[in-house]
Amino acid sequence: MQRCSDLSAAIVVRVDGQSRTVPARFTGTTNDAAYTKSDIYGYELTFSDTAAQTDFLRAMQAGNTLLVGGQSLPVSLTGFTAALKGQASYWR
Repeated sequence: MQRCSDLSAAIVVRVDGQSRTVPARFTGTTNDAAYTKSDIYGYELTFSDTAAQTDFLRAMQAGNTLLVGGQSLPVSLTGFTAALKGQASYWR
């Protein structure tokens, strides 16, 4: 991850091997005493416009795996579309 300022960063993610850089804002840390036994760093993705956000979400929906820069294990995107639809209905 590349730091841009105190609270913003550019996170590199790979969906099925295709890289893209996503601007993000640092939201803080959460202590995870059970699993990692360290702090988890939180970021909010900050898209420049609706089209950029839609493009990213479509890539996630079509993908099988997500690898976030700085992480060693990929995340399965199985169920991503259902989760996204669930969140969309929640916010309506």
